[in-house]
Amino acid sequence: FVGLVGRTNVGKSTLINKILKKKVLITSNKVQTTRYRIHCILNNKKSQIVFVDSPGFFKPRNLLQERLKNAAEGVIKDVDVIVAMVDIEGGIGRGDSFVFEQIKDRSQPKILLLNKVDIVGTKRSAEQRKIIEGLDYFDAVIEVSAKTGKNLDKFIEVLTDLLPYGPRYYSEDMISDQPAEKVVSEIVREKLFEVLSEEIPHSITVEVERLEEKKTRSGDKLISIGCSIFAERSS
Repeated sequence: FVGLVGRTNVGKSTLINKILKKKVLITSNKVQTTRYRIHCILNNKKSQIVFVDSPGFFKPRNLLQERLKNAAEGVIKDVDVIVAMVDIEGGIGRGDSFVFEQIKDRSQPKILLLNKVDIVGTKRSAEQRKIIEGLDYFDAVIEVSAKTGKNLDKFIEVLTDLLPYGPRYYSEDMISDQPAEKVVSEIVREKLFEVLSEEIPHSITVEVERLEEKKTRSGDKLISIGCSIFAERSS
């Protein structure tokens, strides 16, 4: 089990989608898009790696954010390896230092991923690496691109060597522990962020009320979905 942590919007969900080569997690430029602890499963010849995605670390300002923070903190307690991710294009700052403080004294092996290497120059990359000099509690520091997949093979190789031996906890055809209704509700929420960003508040939730398999007149399979969207305030 691998806990993926970092401040909001550094590309954690994009990374897992790229590794699994399927859209398992929703992505958005909105902060705190990920709200749930989700297990995403990579099966290969050598291993079964269960990535535990979590909300980004931040200092909470309301009840929703407090619950997201608790979910993120719960992840690092339960996993075998902790992977911290930073955005070197945006720059390593106080938010990242806050994440490092949460994990530095944990006993598990730790990897630091420097994301977005595809859009930063050599000089910028060197500047960001200087900032993290002296962080000797990381077992490995790897530059990656969650968007293009650069160095992800190397990341998986290093990660596999750090993981303990154990059984397969999930069947080999599973890529997520989420039921279909949860996957659908999250994708609908993602699309709401994309097309209604000015009209709706960020703190919405989506509940699937109907998920039925039907057939069209021509006999093609059709999935009929009905959702309710809940907003924080009636206005």
